[in-house]
Amino acid sequence: MQNHSFCKLSVPTFKQYEQFQGVTLYCIDVQVIGVTAWRLELRYSDLFDLNTILKAQFQKLPKFPGKTLSKLTTTQELEKRRIKLNTYLSSISERLEIVTCPIFCELFEIAKYAPKYVFEQPKIINSQQHLQTIKNCQYIKEQEALLVVSSQTEGYKQLIAFMQNDENSISEALGQVELFSLKDNQIVLKWSQIFDNQAQCLYYSEGALIVGLEKGKIIVYQLDQDLNKPQHPSNYQMHKMRVNGVFYHKLKKVIYSISQDGTFVVTQRDYLKHKDQLLLKGELTTLLVCEYREIAFIGNSKGSVFMLDLNKENVQYLKRVDCQVLSKIVDFAINNQQGFLFAACESGYLQVIDIGSIGRESNSKTKICISTNQQTKKISYCQQRHHIYIGDTLGNITVISEQTGCPIYSLRAHELDVMITLVYYLEESNKVITYGKDQMFKMWEFPTWINLNEIKYQEYQEIKQEQLNKQQTKSKLQKNNQAYQEDDEDDLNDWHKNNK
Repeated sequence: MQNHSFCKLSVPTFKQYEQFQGVTLYCIDVQVIGVTAWRLELRYSDLFDLNTILKAQFQKLPKFPGKTLSKLTTTQELEKRRIKLNTYLSSISERLEIVTCPIFCELFEIAKYAPKYVFEQPKIINSQQHLQTIKNCQYIKEQEALLVVSSQTEGYKQLIAFMQNDENSISEALGQVELFSLKDNQIVLKWSQIFDNQAQCLYYSEGALIVGLEKGKIIVYQLDQDLNKPQHPSNYQMHKMRVNGVFYHKLKKVIYSISQDGTFVVTQRDYLKHKDQLLLKGELTTLLVCEYREIAFIGNSKGSVFMLDLNKENVQYLKRVDCQVLSKIVDFAINNQQGFLFAACESGYLQVIDIGSIGRESNSKTKICISTNQQTKKISYCQQRHHIYIGDTLGNITVISEQTGCPIYSLRAHELDVMITLVYYLEESNKVITYGKDQMFKMWEFPTWINLNEIKYQEYQEIKQEQLNKQQTKSKLQKNNQAYQEDDEDDLNDWHKNNK
């Protein structure tokens, strides 16, 4: 898929400076759309260091010409390296997420010669340590609050908890649900509720908070308008194995849930009784219920997406779509306006499924498969910007444009090789919440994204106007020259007449 980068690099030649002990500098032409190209002279070591930094953040880089045991001295050897460097730089400059990163902009002096194209860097507004692994969250816009579920994943602490906890007393939490206030860009813990079981997922709607646990249980809380800590939870053994997704349908007053055991269960919330159940294929890993369509989208561990019709008295099996890459589906996002479902695969691919308009979901089919960073863990979607935020196992957040299918930005959000287990875009804001296995819970403020198409259009308009001005000036000069010539001819004729 073609990338929409604004920059092009090439290495047309090299220079040797004998006065500096035979130092070789490679001449690099930097061409930015609408801006006059400029030339830089860089050493091989500068480009080697650039590649080392990029490899830590970006996947699938082209091959960089490696170091040699002895120094290259002959013209033929240097020319071979120049050709390889030209191929490498030309390739990476086609990737927008690379040319917008700070190290690239600094080395190739983008800020100096083309400041319009420099992306402002996301900033950490707040961060704090969280001792359990955060699995899921939900933002409540009206109260500017965030509900979070987390689990204790360290083996020795799990063992201590199993040894110390009993039915009536929990001394060591294996899981918990917490409420954080995000007002004034702060992350303030309001309350927490602990469990003797690992917490996996949650869903909140109109006072009902549903939490899914490791051993097949769900816990139902009733929260007041101020989201104060609940006092009398109800729990039910809904599945035989881990609950991987829950949803509460406020109009029907039923709870939908999926499990590692392959079951999709419908439960009456008021009585906590089974109402309906479907057995699907494989371990069910993620659940997205679209009330707008009355459709449940369910992903499994083998790359299949099941679609269930919730509009009838009993849930109806509608469709199964297999992703092009048979890998565990770890998260979903949806664009109802365009009719696209995004299925994030653990192997690092984002499958786009065309689900069409309402009522046409039975005709759903795979559209494209986008390669992202390896081992994706979580995604979040921004409808306003049409951006998809992807967290991976390397500690990066990659932003992909839905319109082009291409990465446009990559952020080192956590330490190198730290798995990100949460990335969540806060609705109607430029803020993103992330959590990694470094146990850091962070809030980021993303800048207003540069509209590259608008900048390119302005640049083209400026160039067009400049060309028009030059043409007008040239025409004016030609007219003036013609007038001068006519005046000279008249003067010459007058002279001839007078001399006769």
